[in-house]
Amino acid sequence: MKFPSIENAISSWKLRKGEISALGFNATQLAEIENLVLRAIVLLMVSEYEDYIEKLFIKRAEKTNDKHIHSIFEKYMDTKFRSPDLGKMNQMLGQMGGTYRQTFRDRVEVNNPHLNSLLKYPIERRVGARGLHYFLGNHGSCRPGALTGRVFQQAVKASWDSIMVARHAIVHKDNAGVINLTWQDLNDAVIKTGLVLEALGDPLQLTSVDLQNL
Repeated sequence: MKFPSIENAISSWKLRKGEISALGFNATQLAEIENLVLRAIVLLMVSEYEDYIEKLFIKRAEKTNDKHIHSIFEKYMDTKFRSPDLGKMNQMLGQMGGTYRQTFRDRVEVNNPHLNSLLKYPIERRVGARGLHYFLGNHGSCRPGALTGRVFQQAVKASWDSIMVARHAIVHKDNAGVINLTWQDLNDAVIKTGLVLEALGDPLQLTSVDLQNL
């Protein structure tokens, strides 16, 4: 799942960073500017995600062809996914009954080869954001299947949580307003969380045409 506004914001900063540096700012000043840009992109991500998740559920209600159900969903979704997280999505899918929640879990954890391949051979690195796990070494020898799905789920939750923790720090001054998020963390989160949002359309039984007309 791609969000042009988020991608444009990140790419614009990469293009402008050199120009800003050339204006004579020292390293400390440049770091302060970069932090402000990072904070702005975090808020942009959360805003885009809130809006997209709401539209997915409202579109599903629209497909019932019941204007009353559609109206209820429009009113309910307006506040349901403010400060969104995976728990809220799973909770809402569970409340809708049937196999909605399990289909979403299967789609994310097991049944998507593209998602699983992202972590089949993780790159050795240290994640600096608060609350994230450390993924070290080459795990190519891990058992396939469900284990890979669980590893991916952990990585997605860690990425998602890092964005939400940063959002709370900015909006509610948690952690004294300090965000422990690097640009690498942000780039990783854009990929992993975007794929999960893409997967959310499956349990809601939304077609490609539906997704193009949210």
